[in-house]
Amino acid sequence: MKVEPEQALVRINPEYEDQLAGSIGLELAFSPTVSIQGADSIVEKLGYFPPFHYDRITAANMTKDQITLTIELSYASVLVPKSPDLEPSTEAPVIPEAPAKDVPRYAVTFTFLETKEHVLSPVETENIILQLDFRYEEADMVVDIDALSGLSGSFLCRGIRAEITELNE
Repeated sequence: MKVEPEQALVRINPEYEDQLAGSIGLELAFSPTVSIQGADSIVEKLGYFPPFHYDRITAANMTKDQITLTIELSYASVLVPKSPDLEPSTEAPVIPEAPAKDVPRYAVTFTFLETKEHVLSPVETENIILQLDFRYEEADMVVDIDALSGLSGSFLCRGIRAEITELNE
């Protein structure tokens, strides 16, 4: 198999040609570390790429062709045990009753480039994410935001940049 930007070459045994003719399809799989510029630094800092469940959108800037969202990670997101497969561990995080001073606080700022087809609810005073999903739709990336409260909806974009920063009290 050989994959290039404009083509993918798959070699098969001739005996399978009739079975596979017309049935081979390719689908772009969304991988944060491949599809999001800067995701590697998030994985390096946290040990995995967070799902952004129950995290708070603290800043949003939307123009016709670019959206920037800053998401403050909850203690549960930061305290999830490290996992080598970039997914959150199945072990439940140990969350202190009162936020501990030694638990670092982080925010991730996403910049979505060349956005279009915005279908978003207004930003409110409280914007808590239930789920943040990314997927490909042809050459575009689809971003879906489901919310417990506040900003929700979806849009298409051509590129995503992400940056993690440690918040100082």
